[in-house]
Amino acid sequence: MITCKDIVIDPHPILRKKCKMVTFPLTEDLKNTAKEMRQYIINSLDQEMCEKYDLLPAVGIAAPQINLDARLCCVYIEMENETIDLTMFNPKIIAYSNEQLYLENGEACLSIKDEHPGLVHRNAYIKVKYFDIDGNEQIIEARDFPAIAIQHELDHLDGILFYDHIDRINPFNPQPKSYPL
Repeated sequence: MITCKDIVIDPHPILRKKCKMVTFPLTEDLKNTAKEMRQYIINSLDQEMCEKYDLLPAVGIAAPQINLDARLCCVYIEMENETIDLTMFNPKIIAYSNEQLYLENGEACLSIKDEHPGLVHRNAYIKVKYFDIDGNEQIIEARDFPAIAIQHELDHLDGILFYDHIDRINPFNPQPKSYPL
């Protein structure tokens, strides 16, 4: 079971590394790791589990956050009408909107303990191609909060952290064609 003790913290060098592509068929170890990453998110959404295992809440986790050099990330978001449940290998954004959005309170990350206040502008819509745990190619379209979460995790696979997107001169200045979520 993955817990907070398994999460690497900035400035760990793997967090700034562009991760290696995953090859198929997947090893059993990598499949199990992917399942454990997904389970961490699910466990972190349960208050009782958080208290019992000292977990921090999350909607996503990427392989470099557990010191694994692999293009793998998981996103799990429970929304009113649906649940976004993604385990993505070799994900790539293949389309996106020019329209941008941001979370008014900024973003957070399991791997970042320091405060980094400011707006993180993301594409309001994305289309992502990836491979699932069975090696099947999938495509997902996401808007609003799911798009933010997916982009946050995909950035990890390229060594980009959320605070890299914050304008250092005007951290709370919304960009043109952007809106708060």
